[in-house]
Amino acid sequence: MNPTVSIFTSVHPPDDPRIRGKGIGTLLQRGWRVTYVCQAPGPTGTDGFRIRTLSGGRVARAAKAIWRIVTSPSDVVVVHDPELLLGAIPAGWIRGKNRVVFDVHENLPSQLRSRSSTPRILRRPMAWVARVGLRLAESSVTITLAEPGYRSLFHHDHPVFKNLPVAGALPTRDVDARGIVYVGDITSARGAMVLVDAVGMLGTGQRLTLVGRCKQG
Repeated sequence: MNPTVSIFTSVHPPDDPRIRGKGIGTLLQRGWRVTYVCQAPGPTGTDGFRIRTLSGGRVARAAKAIWRIVTSPSDVVVVHDPELLLGAIPAGWIRGKNRVVFDVHENLPSQLRSRSSTPRILRRPMAWVARVGLRLAESSVTITLAEPGYRSLFHHDHPVFKNLPVAGALPTRDVDARGIVYVGDITSARGAMVLVDAVGMLGTGQRLTLVGRCKQG
């Protein structure tokens, strides 16, 4: 019988391309039986894998996911959110480090230091707690990284599975053009406005192309 894997996110959009494409898509191609646990209402186009949705606010969804992580009957558990380490770390102690995977999408300590929604006085302490938590996870779960730059968050080296855009997503290359291409979610938290300002400071002749999801409003 094919091995089973449960993939958890309580924060990322259900159609997150790294989870849906690089994660679930690759596992299905290799014969795994996949259960995807994500926030309601769940993604569309779910042929080949099961969906289990999480309802409620962010804290409620995380609490439900943590319980399911610890009690999951799957051969392997994969988590994509730092808060879900509260379930992944004890699951790693119980199940074994190689059967619980934490896929790192972002530099959480850096985000916390610059997050405008967090009171300034709390940003550095929260960033420190996040860094300690990530390094504590190293001894309990398997770590995979989306970018080589995330290696600095950990004591040891970990494999990198890069976020590559799908075929046709990038604009056709023009050898005579000068410019910068950004691929990823287009949000202020991910530095979109900083990038726009930086390119503007470079002067005329520079073109900025943003490729990714962008919420309106």
